Order: sequence, then structure tokens, then C-alpha cells
Amino acid sequence: MSDPHTGYSCKFREASTAARYQAFYNVGTTDYAIWTHEQELLADLLARRRADWPACDYLDFACGAGRIIEFMESRVSTSRGIDISPEMLRLAGPKLRRRELICADITTSEAPARTYDPLRVFRFFLIASPPLRPR
Repeated sequence: MSDPHTGYSCKFREASTAARYQAFYNVGTTDYAIWTHEQELLADLLARRRADWPACDYLDFACGAGRIIEFMESRVSTSRGIDISPEMLRLAGPKLRRRELICADITTSEAPARTYDPLRVFRFFLIASPPLRPR
């Protein structure tokens, strides 16, 4: 049986692959148009739930090149991004003013012990192989 991590964990290890992924969201692309709509949905979710999250410590699991954590960081108290790819985190770092970025695979090791509200993982589930998702 093949290792379910192989495809995902290696996918964005190269700088060129990470840069190509980031380019999907350039202004004028279909993905940018979708992202614009997603921003409205995220802002609405935060507006409706912010009272439930007094501290609003945000975790972005599989944060990639930082597009979503960049949008969220001014709307939350603290933000932390975790990704398996050092190249994706290298792209994320300069976009962010205040953050903690962690290069780790928390599907195979311990996640940082903290409580988060909100937690974002939806992009991970779209990309990860089915055997990896439950981990």
C-alpha cells in the first residue's frame, strides 16, 4: 500500500511548484474571483461568530502561501499558520505583519497544544488523498 502522505507532503516542496500554486490567485483569474467571494463569506462568518470567540485565536492548518491567513490576521487576536511545505511558508511570511508560522506535519506528530477559535482546514481536505484526511 502506498504512503498516503507522499503525494500531498511532496506536492509543494519545490519553490517553482509553490509559486505556481500562488499564481492561481492572481488578479483576473477564475480562482481570484472565487477567492473574492470566499472573503465575503469569511468576513460574514467572523461578524456573526466574533462574540463567541472573545480571544479569537486563529489557526490556519495547511496555510500554504498565506492567502487566507493574510486576510484573517487583521480580523483576529492572534494567528498561527501550520504547513508541511517550507517553500509555501517562505511565500507566506512576507505577506503577514503578525503571525507565527510553523513547518510541521501534524497528521503524523503532535499539534501545538492550544485551543483555537476559529480553525481553518477546508483547503487541506480538498487536496489531501482520502486515506490522509482522517489523520
